[in-house]
Amino acid sequence: MVAQFIPLALVLGIISLAIWFTQQRQRAEEPPGTGLKPGLRGWLAFLNVALWVGSLRSLVEFAKSFADQDPTVAKQFPLLSVADAVIGGLGLVLLVYTAWLLTRQSRRFLAAFHYLAASVVLIPPLSLLLGYLFLNVWYAVPVTVGAVMTSVDAQFVGQWVAGTLIIAAWLMYVRRSRRVAITCVR
Repeated sequence: MVAQFIPLALVLGIISLAIWFTQQRQRAEEPPGTGLKPGLRGWLAFLNVALWVGSLRSLVEFAKSFADQDPTVAKQFPLLSVADAVIGGLGLVLLVYTAWLLTRQSRRFLAAFHYLAASVVLIPPLSLLLGYLFLNVWYAVPVTVGAVMTSVDAQFVGQWVAGTLIIAAWLMYVRRSRRVAITCVR
């Protein structure tokens, strides 16, 4: 299953290298004193828009998860439903907060983006683990790890892998970008 993501990773790697080499050449050709100007421009503006669009999309998905939830499951496992809602809500709040910090050009943006990156990578597998533990320990429903792993479909894994690769690329940009360093200072 991981083999199907290798071409995507290679394409993203080639694009990243091309962007990096272009930036290095452009920086070497800049006359002294004519560097970047602070502000939400270029890739940083794109990231800002992506964070806000992602916030809206996450809000819709969060609301849809409540509408699509089976009421009998929520009644049978209320703590699990509440925990799932809390995890989703906290992720949404963190995403909106990070977008807001970037829009304000706050120096706290970098730390918030690191937390956002960690949440994108860690929340999906931790959510599965939490569900497994709640069912086995709290509700005494015998569920094996194998049953949990077979319930994970290719779409879930694909979205998690894609999200991890995308957030890793953005994290590298945010950490190394001169524009981020000179813009997010308030």
